[in-house]
Amino acid sequence: MKLERIPFQVTDWAEVPGEAHPGDVGVAVWRVKRHGDIRVRMVEYSPGYVADH
Repeated sequence: MKLERIPFQVTDWAEVPGEAHPGDVGVAVWRVKRHGDIRVRMVEYSPGYVADH
């Protein structure tokens, strides 16, 4: 992938809708911003989170 002309900006993650992904224990909430082919993701894990994979 060739990264050119990246639109640097400040992201207010509180304004980005979250998507819940349950694990075996707890949940991970993904907040995703897309800029063309670029995907930036901020993930919040609940206490004691254990992935299901």
